[in-house]
Amino acid sequence: MGGVVGQGGLFSVLWGLGAGLLGAVLATDFRGSAERFVMISERTMMVGSRNRRPVMGTRGVRLLGGVFALAGPVVSVVGLVELARSDGAQTSFTVQPPLPFLLFAAVAGIVGEWLLWRPDGPLRDEWAAGGSVRRTALVALSATAPLMLGTMALGWTAAAPAGLLVAAVAMAVILPEPYEPIDDGGPPARPGSQQVSGVGVRGAEGRR
Repeated sequence: MGGVVGQGGLFSVLWGLGAGLLGAVLATDFRGSAERFVMISERTMMVGSRNRRPVMGTRGVRLLGGVFALAGPVVSVVGLVELARSDGAQTSFTVQPPLPFLLFAAVAGIVGEWLLWRPDGPLRDEWAAGGSVRRTALVALSATAPLMLGTMALGWTAAAPAGLLVAAVAMAVILPEPYEPIDDGGPPARPGSQQVSGVGVRGAEGRR
């Protein structure tokens, strides 16, 4: 029983760290992160339509991010307490998912990767405009789902929580607008006021 509690604590710690980090980035709208999250989500789902309104605007994303930013540290502390109480056994806190679930998740993951990386997908533009750090984050984000499914299929369920943290850190790197120095001596542009990495701000006021 102690092993189950311990691995559950590990999941809570990693989930809390990832949720707290990504939530803080979205809640503060760091370099237009919340606005870019809305636009990237909209572009991901825009297949054959250019007039579809996003389900959640920037304010909603910031509010949801605030919830995760507050809940993340609390969940991490609870996980640390569970780890301190465990006996260090290696029993996994989850069971190996059944094959139908893994197949369904694999199909959903393939569709999601295609939506993000199709010729007019948002991550294709991010890759074209990003530097080495940004591209590394894109690779990490894209590899997270296949690696998590692979580890679960092999029965290594204890390794799955690390994928959640990797995905959260990658998104925290991708979402903020990349810094662009101003050469003309003028004031720096306000985050979210220009098109960056192929993800523009057309209709941004309408999304709020």
